[in-house]
Amino acid sequence: MICFGLLSISAQSQEQGRWSEQRANEWYAKQPWLVGANYIPSNAIDLTP
Repeated sequence: MICFGLLSISAQSQEQGRWSEQRANEWYAKQPWLVGANYIPSNAIDLTP
């Protein structure tokens, strides 16, 4: 049952194809600002042994 659902979702996503540049930009504009994702400043002290 779950497998059928996953196959159905996969088939639907393949039918849509590649997004247009306009659609991708609209989606990106709706995303929140990224905050603190694995940022290491260039002057950070290297604490690895």
